[in-house]
Amino acid sequence: QLLELLEIPQLMETCMRNHYYDEALDLVEYSHVLQRKHPDVQVLQGVVEEVQRSSRQMRTMLLHTLRTSVQLPTCLQVIGHLRRMKAFSEAELRMHFLQCRNAWLQGVVHEIPTPNPYSFLSKLTDIYRVHLFDIVTQYRAIFTNDTTETSRSTGDGVILFDWIVERVHAYLEIVSQTLPLVNDGSFLANLLEQCMYCAMSLGRVGVD
Repeated sequence: QLLELLEIPQLMETCMRNHYYDEALDLVEYSHVLQRKHPDVQVLQGVVEEVQRSSRQMRTMLLHTLRTSVQLPTCLQVIGHLRRMKAFSEAELRMHFLQCRNAWLQGVVHEIPTPNPYSFLSKLTDIYRVHLFDIVTQYRAIFTNDTTETSRSTGDGVILFDWIVERVHAYLEIVSQTLPLVNDGSFLANLLEQCMYCAMSLGRVGVD
C-alpha cells in the first residue's frame, strides 16, 4: 500500500501525458482524502506536494488547449476539468476562456499575408465571421447561465459583451487603416458585401 502511495505522482504524470485528465483528477482527489486522514505522515505530505505541482501543470496544459483550434466538445471537456479542479471562480473561468480563445484568434489573424490590402481585408473579414461566431457559440453553450438575472447582477453577463465590443473595435480599426489602400471599386463592393454577410452571421448569435 505504501508503494502504491508513492507511485501516485508518477501515475498522475502518466495520465497527464496521455491526456487522461479525469483519471489524473481522481488521483488529486484521492491524495487530498489521504492527507485529511493522515495529516502528520511526512511521506504523504511529500506525495501531496508533488501531486499539487502536477495539478498546476495540468491547469496550464488545459488552458493552453483553449489557445488552439478546438471545437465545442473539447471546450466543454476542458472547462469541465477546470471546474472540477476548483482553481477558478465561474467569472474567472469565463474570462480565461475568452482570453485563451482571443489569443488563438489573434494568432490566426497574424498569419494573414499583408502585401495585398484587398486580399488581407477579405480574409480578415472571413476569419472574424467564422471564428467570432464559433467562439460566441462555444461560450454560450458552456456558460449557459450567462444571461440570467443573477449573472448580470454579479457582472458575469457583461464579460462576453465587453469582449465582443473589443473585438469589433479592433476589426474596425484595422479596416479603417487598410481600406484607403484599396482603390478598385469592384473590390470595395466585394468587401462591403463580405462585411454585411459577417454582420448577418454574427446577428444569428445575438451580436447585432
